[in-house]
Amino acid sequence: MRTFRPEVLRRIMAEHGGSIHVTRDGLAYLASRKLQFSGNCSAPVLVSMTGRSEAVRGKFVEIPRSGVSYHLDMDVRCRQCENCLKKRAAHWRLRARAEYGASARSWLITLTVKPERRFLALAEARANCGWRKRPMGERPTADYDSMSEDAQFGQLHSVYGAEITRWLKRVRKNSAAEIRFLCVAEAHEDGHPHYHVLLHEMRKQQPVRKTVIQDAWTWGFSNAKLVTDAPGAVYATKYLMKNSRARVRASSMYGYQPSTISDDIELSKGNESGKSTAQKTETSLGTYANGAQRNE
Repeated sequence: MRTFRPEVLRRIMAEHGGSIHVTRDGLAYLASRKLQFSGNCSAPVLVSMTGRSEAVRGKFVEIPRSGVSYHLDMDVRCRQCENCLKKRAAHWRLRARAEYGASARSWLITLTVKPERRFLALAEARANCGWRKRPMGERPTADYDSMSEDAQFGQLHSVYGAEITRWLKRVRKNSAAEIRFLCVAEAHEDGHPHYHVLLHEMRKQQPVRKTVIQDAWTWGFSNAKLVTDAPGAVYATKYLMKNSRARVRASSMYGYQPSTISDDIELSKGNESGKSTAQKTETSLGTYANGAQRNE
């Protein structure tokens, strides 16, 4: 059960036409039907939200005005079924198209890890296993081998993710360029992740060389090629539909930055219509995002 402040629940109730009903046990329930945010999910998950009563904040403690709390049930997406995976891929596909239209150039990059690095990453994941979110002073009790495949992948991804961060820092430092990125982690058959990255150059005056991108990755093989069209720009997002273990990571506000769009970039890509492709995609993306918020 999640706890929220009552103003959050009141806003949700107001948007969906709900009313508040206070029962004898001091709980306030949504009088209308259970809210649906699951869209076309085939296995919705029930989430209960509870908001405490309003309180007067003192210097050290909060003194409640009443004993009434607000309770709300809603169905949300499971993020595991085929429909949810398609929804997630479509969402990031629209973002990638918008970012591609706003960039000077875009690179599609594949990053894999050599066997010796996989062994070291596995050892680090085993060592880190159980140390997070444990009571202070207690030794880790979780066993890596007893975890599910999804949990094991998450442990490995946390180790690889740190190196992805260092790789991006090296690319930025060695190129002195302003870049933005979308990174998708896909699982190998052995459970270790490899990465598909969409890297965007935001300034024509600050190009990134292929050798800079590939040499910055020191954990294994890397391959970078320029993206020449929008379908190529969304190639990385197709892996989000393959498996629920696929993880996505992106720059802040990825795909939601119309202010970065410049007319000279769009004209250089052959768009003479006056309204940039990225702006058109941004419009459809905004409509999609609003719809997703309503349906989810």
